[in-house]
Amino acid sequence: MEFKIILKKKNVNLKCMSLLCSRYLGEKNYRFLMDLDNSYELSTDKCTITDERIVKNGFNVVIEFIDNSENADINITGVALHISKYGAEELKQLLELMQLKQENNLYSCRPLKVIHYLKSETVRHCKTIGQPKTKEDIYKLFNQWFKNDKFFSNNTCIHDKPVFESIHIINENHKY
Repeated sequence: MEFKIILKKKNVNLKCMSLLCSRYLGEKNYRFLMDLDNSYELSTDKCTITDERIVKNGFNVVIEFIDNSENADINITGVALHISKYGAEELKQLLELMQLKQENNLYSCRPLKVIHYLKSETVRHCKTIGQPKTKEDIYKLFNQWFKNDKFFSNNTCIHDKPVFESIHIINENHKY
């Protein structure tokens, strides 16, 4: 789906970086962040977090080593453009999600603000394309729905409403 990379592409660099410390993030989150995939620049003694769950959720995080590695400064240098008041609290929430989830993929590691943004963008997109016009369009939608196990197994749409309703349950033992 096109929304998987939307936050990475629509990222704004911050003029005033957000500086975080281990006390704000919590020691467990701080250590977890320090162990994530990163690219290190020897000349500047900085590393940029490259973990896709951080980057594709709209964050650009740079760790700067001042005196020693124990006192590293964590800077949020970029955030998702279209999400209002998106920053340190959501990064903290994301780090906690990444540690809790058994499936450590992008889909299961989304802060609440990102989920709401993606849902609203999906609804906006659906409104622009309109309702299905023919039987074939409806069959295509059903086929797409059934191919995606995550949606089909939960039977919920983006609004957490059921997609299919049971009309009648047939009792096989009942004689008609």
